[in-house]
Amino acid sequence: MKIKILILDLDKNYISRITTVFTNKYMDKLEVYSFTDAKKAMEEIHTIRPDVFLASENFELNVDDIPSKCGFAYLVNSNGIEEIYEQKAICKYQKVELIYKQILEIFADVSSNITGAKFDNKNTNIVAFYGCSGGTGSSSLATAYAKNMSQKGLKVLFINCEKYGSTDYFFSGTGNQTFSDVLYAVKSKKTNLSIKLESAVRIDDSGVNFYEASSMAMDTAEMKKEDFQTLINVLKTAFDYDVIVLDADLSLEEIFGEINHLANTIVISSDGSEISNKKLFRLCEYLKIVEQQKDERILAKTKLIYNKFSNKTGKVLENLDITLVGGVPRFEHATIKQVVEQLQSRSEMLEKINS
Repeated sequence: MKIKILILDLDKNYISRITTVFTNKYMDKLEVYSFTDAKKAMEEIHTIRPDVFLASENFELNVDDIPSKCGFAYLVNSNGIEEIYEQKAICKYQKVELIYKQILEIFADVSSNITGAKFDNKNTNIVAFYGCSGGTGSSSLATAYAKNMSQKGLKVLFINCEKYGSTDYFFSGTGNQTFSDVLYAVKSKKTNLSIKLESAVRIDDSGVNFYEASSMAMDTAEMKKEDFQTLINVLKTAFDYDVIVLDADLSLEEIFGEINHLANTIVISSDGSEISNKKLFRLCEYLKIVEQQKDERILAKTKLIYNKFSNKTGKVLENLDITLVGGVPRFEHATIKQVVEQLQSRSEMLEKINS
């Protein structure tokens, strides 16, 4: 993904130099927009929707006019100044590598607010998996990712949020409670919710913690936005999970939007077929509209994996606003267990999900 940078400075030579250096040195990291006129910059900021806005100290701007999801700092002439006009300051005359690092720091601060994923400084990473169309193997990918992360020594929790999903194809562990019991506890607003969530967890031989799928599909289907918020909040604050993997449905329902909001990363699977590609394109267009309406970054944290791909029947879509991390062929005559093992072995591709 590229970080959008908007630079405002009266010095046209400086603007030209810094833009050229950023474009040449970080062309795959930064997307740079530059202005010398403050009025014009503030008019365009809502159209460009930058991630970081850098403005010369010559402009004392009204920061309330800057979008809340945009990081901001003043460019100052002298080194050693950390703050000006009660805003963060960056020296404009220093190595470009140092400026770039400071841009990343600003972006990291604002992006944590965008994802809505940080509660009480817990560093749990939430990764949601969706299938662009039926049969693209998103559950297999989610399972392989969860087992791969567990194999690396991370503490992983797997939750199947699909209406008609099942975990017993992928995981096995002792216990007599299901996700239905978890949802009942959440909806009942039990004071001992964390204890209930812990008691319902099962552990697979791979080390992955998981909840057995709901005993009735209607239980998951009736999960509301507030229920999901409560569940994730408690899981992140009361436990020490490094990763929470969500196997979910694509939908236009409220819960779909909340999963996208809380997830640090979204992974879409497609087999490259004509129908899957059509749905993938429409999904990207839909997410663009959601981003504009809610002023929220979604596409930038969305990754694409072509699964069950065939060169004879599949096609890779070009110029999508999501990051392609890899592709996997169809494994003919393989069991579900064998498919997951093959996917899990593709450690390099799965690791790209975290980058």
